[in-house]
Amino acid sequence: LAGTQGKSDKELLDLLKQNGTQSYKATIKVYGAKDGKADLSNLVATKELTVNLNGLTTPAEVQKGVADNTKDTVDVPATYLDKANFPGPFTAGVNQVIPY
Repeated sequence: LAGTQGKSDKELLDLLKQNGTQSYKATIKVYGAKDGKADLSNLVATKELTVNLNGLTTPAEVQKGVADNTKDTVDVPATYLDKANFPGPFTAGVNQVIPY
């Protein structure tokens, strides 16, 4: 989305709210941990995706989209738990509500 480069946190959220219905490219990056924090020198996985912000999408359509596009199982190596801490990014959303 034009104008989002270099934006983050509240500044990015405010810009997205102003722009209304748009599509933009996003990159999800997963990093390993070091000393209880993300180790930005240890990139574990990357996923490119398109995010469609649509002011006309209803909550029911979002729920259906999640149900239709989420796998019932995900295999994760047990070694990912070796240095996991609570609270931390590994448990983000686990047994918690993530508001939308």
